[in-house]
Amino acid sequence: MKQFYVINFIGMFFLTQWLLILAPFPVEAQMWTRAGRWEIFLFGQEMAGDEARETIRGVNVNTIVDDFAVFGLGVGYNIDDYFGIKLDLFGGTTDLEIERGLVTYKEDTDVSGMDLNFDVNFFKGPFTPFVTGGIGFISFYEDFDDDDTYYYDGYDYSTSFSYNAGVGLRWEVTDHFFLKTLYRSIWSELEDTDETFQFDGFSMFAGYLF
Repeated sequence: MKQFYVINFIGMFFLTQWLLILAPFPVEAQMWTRAGRWEIFLFGQEMAGDEARETIRGVNVNTIVDDFAVFGLGVGYNIDDYFGIKLDLFGGTTDLEIERGLVTYKEDTDVSGMDLNFDVNFFKGPFTPFVTGGIGFISFYEDFDDDDTYYYDGYDYSTSFSYNAGVGLRWEVTDHFFLKTLYRSIWSELEDTDETFQFDGFSMFAGYLF
């Protein structure tokens, strides 16, 4: 299994340390608010792989997505201190394995996607737990050669509807800089799969409020 998320989260760790150096003073809750403010952010997320079955030309096929990690960026608007709308884009790579009878194909696969989420903060202050949920899409591009693509019925590119939910902690380090950690799951189906994939893992966010 790929362990890219180890490198990714080391990078996110150093990014958060850089933000803390730039913003050493904590926010005073009495003088601060999220309400009516926009934000931009970067994030990294690890995702545990999954597998699903499908039927192609009357034959059962098992599709296995390996563990992977993604990097992304996004923008959000805080309606008030408790509610916010977030839009993010992400991308990464993984291994896709297809088992059909005694034949197995395994190829590198590019992953990309988008999420439109609604965040709910539990507290008004600068440190708060929150929950999030929303919809989006996720795309897999399989780098099969011509023979493999024919054998897999030509589905070398798949974009599918997705939905997600998660829970995490948010910390407004200063009036402008914030950090979030989040555990969330994303559910989706590849084209013609009979079962739903579930990709879940931890995310780290670093962002700027304005």
